Amino acid sequence: MTFVERLAAQGMELSAVTCLPVRPASPQSRSLVLLTTCVDIDTDAGSRYLERAKLLNNAGFRTEIYALRRKLGAQLHYAAKHGMVAVIEMPLDVEASRLTVRNLPTGDQMTVSVADGPDQMLAVINLYIERNKKEEDEETARREEDRRREERLADSSY
Repeated sequence: MTFVERLAAQGMELSAVTCLPVRPASPQSRSLVLLTTCVDIDTDAGSRYLERAKLLNNAGFRTEIYALRRKLGAQLHYAAKHGMVAVIEMPLDVEASRLTVRNLPTGDQMTVSVADGPDQMLAVINLYIERNKKEEDEETARREEDRRREERLADSSY
């Protein structure tokens, strides 16, 4: 049974690009974290990805598993396009028991030890998501101020 079939058997909803763990609607509808699949997901790695997705979802982070066999660059491009934080596990990382958490909007990244438990990974992801939210809010405020300034200039030119 392939990893995707195992996900479907466990009640996961499958989309064309990713596997999204089904969870109740939340105020934040878009996914925040992407688990990249650089290790063959049809092996035991698939259950690790699933457990991490469950852990992240239970911690309140809407999470996607990139289930298509694509190079890491394509997976990171997808995550960047959607403003996500990526959790990357390369084959050498499996042996070293570590993960890389990369904030795609800013390019920041940190390596966390799997042996230290999930708390460090969750803290880094939370830090990056809060930083992204703050930057989005500041950008929205700047755009709103620019819009108001343009409206005032347009009104004063009549």
